[in-house]
Amino acid sequence: MHDSEKIALGIAQAKAEDREIEDLTAKIIAAQFHDGSSQTLAFLSTGAIQSSPSDLWRAFAGDYRSHTSAERGALDWFGTYLQNRESREEVAGWVDLSW
Repeated sequence: MHDSEKIALGIAQAKAEDREIEDLTAKIIAAQFHDGSSQTLAFLSTGAIQSSPSDLWRAFAGDYRSHTSAERGALDWFGTYLQNRESREEVAGWVDLSW
């Protein structure tokens, strides 16, 4: 299954259960959109939010309008995930998250 399909499934599950996306879906979105900066790579490798959630989202989103509708949807869900996370610390078990 391609990452875009995994993201779509994770979002569909979150919608169906009226909740945020899970850590795994956020990690897959981050893998697709990281820009290679230390900020995005830190999140990608640990789940830690080292700056404000908005700044981190902007680092991943880049030129938001240049993305496809599906990509913007994934980035929107990712942004909400970042804003609503209870902790900005590393996520326990993040490294082991896999499909």
